Amino acid sequence: MGVLPLVEQIIAGVAGLKVHEDWGATPNALRHSLRIADEMDIQVSVHTDSLNEAGYVENTIEAFEGRTIHTVSIPRGPAVGTQPDIIKVAAS
Repeated sequence: MGVLPLVEQIIAGVAGLKVHEDWGATPNALRHSLRIADEMDIQVSVHTDSLNEAGYVENTIEAFEGRTIHTVSIPRGPAVGTQPDIIKVAAS
């Protein structure tokens, strides 16, 4: 599919991009969104893959490609297991 649909949406006026685990927050989807956002000066909101269906926290960190990110983790029920991952992200 490539990045053309992202570029078309930005040209049409979107304020930012959203990468969400429910709709395929794969490392490549994240990587492409961040690259296009850098080129076109918009923001990306990311809800990462907390169930490790598309990879692990290390794959997500690699997709950031050294960018500075703002991260928030809200403990909720069974998802409390993601807390060690937020520490890995902060340490990278």
